[in-house]
Amino acid sequence: MRFRSQHSRTSRRSLSIAGTMTALLTLVATTMPAQAAPVPTTPTAPTPPSGTAPAYLHGFQQPQQLCPGGQLVGKVSDAIVDPTVAVAGGRGECTLADMKAANPGTTFYAYMNLGAMSERSPENGAFQRTCADPSSDGRKFGVIPRNSRVATNSMGMATYPGWNYSTISNLSNGYADACATAAAKLLQAPSLPGRVTKARPAKFDGVFFDDVAMTAGHGQDMDYVGKWGPWADDNAYARRATAVVDSVNRQLDNRLKRDVPLAVNLGIYPEKPSNVARANELARTGAVDLAMREFSTQDRNGSPLSTAYLRKSADVNRQLTAAGMPILNHDYAVSKRAVGAAGYGQGKAINGGAQCLKAGNTAVARAADTRRERDYRMLLGQTLLTRDSGARGVKAVIPQVENCQDQIARNTGLAERVTDRSVNPNAAGVRELRDAVNNGVYGTGARSTSNQVLVRKLSNNRYVLVNPTNTHRSVSLNGKSWSVPGRSAALAG
Repeated sequence: MRFRSQHSRTSRRSLSIAGTMTALLTLVATTMPAQAAPVPTTPTAPTPPSGTAPAYLHGFQQPQQLCPGGQLVGKVSDAIVDPTVAVAGGRGECTLADMKAANPGTTFYAYMNLGAMSERSPENGAFQRTCADPSSDGRKFGVIPRNSRVATNSMGMATYPGWNYSTISNLSNGYADACATAAAKLLQAPSLPGRVTKARPAKFDGVFFDDVAMTAGHGQDMDYVGKWGPWADDNAYARRATAVVDSVNRQLDNRLKRDVPLAVNLGIYPEKPSNVARANELARTGAVDLAMREFSTQDRNGSPLSTAYLRKSADVNRQLTAAGMPILNHDYAVSKRAVGAAGYGQGKAINGGAQCLKAGNTAVARAADTRRERDYRMLLGQTLLTRDSGARGVKAVIPQVENCQDQIARNTGLAERVTDRSVNPNAAGVRELRDAVNNGVYGTGARSTSNQVLVRKLSNNRYVLVNPTNTHRSVSLNGKSWSVPGRSAALAG
């Protein structure tokens, strides 16, 4: 999902967000909506090891962290990975069978895109990331915008700005059927045998749909640019997105005769009431086991989101969890780029056009790691600050990096390996915040401010301190002084 910040089924299990992972996702128990024909609820999801966490692993190479000997083996409860790992589609590394053999307690989700289509790769067989191909069977699902303010591809079909390979779908009933068919085919197809472990072929447990948005087009909202698709307005678009998700969920459960885990990347502008209302409607369908919201405290380049925006986003999270949809807060870690150590100061935007970091830039790498740890503390602290007893379904994860790590396939001289974790989860100041989030701690007192630091008492009788400014701040609490770095958080008491 390229948005800024973006049911209860039969209880399958309880997930925690603990451990040492880089990227990430969770599934929490939910209630299946009533259906004409009951679907067997045969348990299919593995039981995750204690202390494990979810993982959202991008691209072809990052799932290697789950290969035998990888940094995340035994540490992940739920892994969202590119479906081509079933056939080692990256550079010939281990397959899904190897990953499942090395991680028997992990539930594996295949990444697919629901809001947009892309070209299919013939060598991947059933393991496609798209519901349809806009150049062939999906041509009928594309959108001709007839509005010059909307980005289009060479076929004249609407795309997301900057991602012309993502052809926006019309979200019709036919498209819902195509998505269900593609997802069912993927989930029923066995992987190649293990290349490392020689394990027998394995199958994915569930599916994760990207670009499930409550508005039409990543900045091309009809509120901004005018009507351009088969929907009357953004509200109508969001209702179609909800209908497609609900239909696919029911079809998968019926076709596979099991309760198929389904998660989405949910795009919301929390300042838009219509977006929030439609997201609540999606939550009430019971179709979604977990909704990930990207850009929870900062934009992709590291620029901080405003305090007012964060308050609105937290209120949306409370509404959605109350409606039965668990929420996962997600931020991307800033990329390690050759911008100089001072360029990683808290709250600064990181120039995405700068060269990815090369080996030997030790000072820059150290500054970037410090920035990442503090950003993660901010994400964890914000989660505790805004989480009430009724919204403990709101969780937070270690940020993941996309850009520079993915480029290692093209330039092996990059300092940051794609298989490296983004943040040290045991870094000073990180672990206790992470444990508090994972153990269900929530706010009990009123929110207050001291020296521009946000303070709230927690259910474990400690206090969370969130510093939204860019500089160190000190807070006096119960006769003791506590220091909190800029754009960071800490526990006190």
